[in-house]
Amino acid sequence: MKIHSFQPIIYILTIGILCTPLAVFAQYQPLVGLPGIGTDTSSFDAYIETIYAVTITVAAMLAVIKIVIAGVKYMTTDIVTSKGDAKADIRGAILGLLVVLAAVLIIEVINPDINDVNLTLTTQAPPPSVAAPGGIPMAPYTAQNGPGYIFIDNDAPAGQINQFIADCDTTAGYTLIRNFQTRQIRCNAPANSAVVTSLTNHLTTGPNPVSSADVDAIITQYSTYVAPFAITDASTLATIQSENGASDVFFAVDMFVPNPAFATDPTQPENVIMTQTQLDQFAGICNRVAQAQGLDMTGNDPYVVVDRGTNIASCLRP
Repeated sequence: MKIHSFQPIIYILTIGILCTPLAVFAQYQPLVGLPGIGTDTSSFDAYIETIYAVTITVAAMLAVIKIVIAGVKYMTTDIVTSKGDAKADIRGAILGLLVVLAAVLIIEVINPDINDVNLTLTTQAPPPSVAAPGGIPMAPYTAQNGPGYIFIDNDAPAGQINQFIADCDTTAGYTLIRNFQTRQIRCNAPANSAVVTSLTNHLTTGPNPVSSADVDAIITQYSTYVAPFAITDASTLATIQSENGASDVFFAVDMFVPNPAFATDPTQPENVIMTQTQLDQFAGICNRVAQAQGLDMTGNDPYVVVDRGTNIASCLRP
């Protein structure tokens, strides 16, 4: 059996296959319509289905013509080799016709859905954003909840880090901080409003009030480094004031707080400890408040009290 016996059928099938991606990806107006579709190009699906029908029809017709030609050749020659070639052509054409019929059988009988072409491209909607505490969009990254902040790992993909930073920077009241000790990028929730109001009053109502621009900078500094550890419970603040014999507690923090992320991810630390950098920022803010209130600044951080036994740091007025 010779390969060239299949060539006409192979050509037709190849043309049909090659036309399929053209019909999908090229947008053009056909110069000549196809049977069953005309010049209507409103649906690529109908165009491809017509190409399929035409290809099958032409392939079957060529196979029949090949059989007829080979049959005539076989009957009109007495040369043995020519008769052998004619029989080979008949076998090849019959085999090709069987291939075409098998294709029709599979597509039309066994699984008609194959012939239901649907190449309509639809735009997939992005996954819905999941709101973190405070409303920060959480897609396309996965953030975890910490005490007073959300965070992602510092080694997350760059695209996720950039999106996280952009979301944090564009959300009112939230502040961004990179914690290199824990290898986290954190987005701190807004500081407690009562604490912010009290801190603002202490900075602006004393003998040495600070400017509004400096107040904003100090509040941002507080929100970034101190707020996640802030003690806001009135009874706890009253106990701190009483135990230290102070006349007022400007603000206070718990330097050792439970980590919400530990409940869902045991690889996270069970508790979050205030770093030395954060404690230094705490002391700096306390000193600015004391200066604004006209207090004596003799000594090193004179109004900062750190109790390592209770893990509480306080900024006190004597």
